Amino acid sequence: MSQTDTFNGVPRWKRRVASGLLVLTALGAVLSFAAAAASIQSTRADAAVAATWQMFGFLVFAGLFVLLAYRPHQYPGVWELVIFHKAATALYLAIFASDAAGATVTVAVDAHSRSPSSSPTCS
Repeated sequence: MSQTDTFNGVPRWKRRVASGLLVLTALGAVLSFAAAAASIQSTRADAAVAATWQMFGFLVFAGLFVLLAYRPHQYPGVWELVIFHKAATALYLAIFASDAAGATVTVAVDAHSRSPSSSPTCS
């Protein structure tokens, strides 16, 4: 029995590791949604729209991560959208909002998660 994926030649263990990391990331996004949902009632009225958008964004990304974990080659453009979002957020925060609460942590986490060791092919 071959240890490579016949679809694209990627070893099974790499696909399993990548899928496991994506599922873990999806769980983190669901937990972030739950935390945001629990605190949304205490959000100031002027920040409620952004907080609500962010809260549901966690669910959208959880779904994207699950789709990519389950069938990483079946959703053209989804990898690019996810990576673009992470890169754009990190870049914007680093340039324009580096003094905002949590910006430095967000930039560091996003920069680490875009490193070659965490690429979609898990190289």
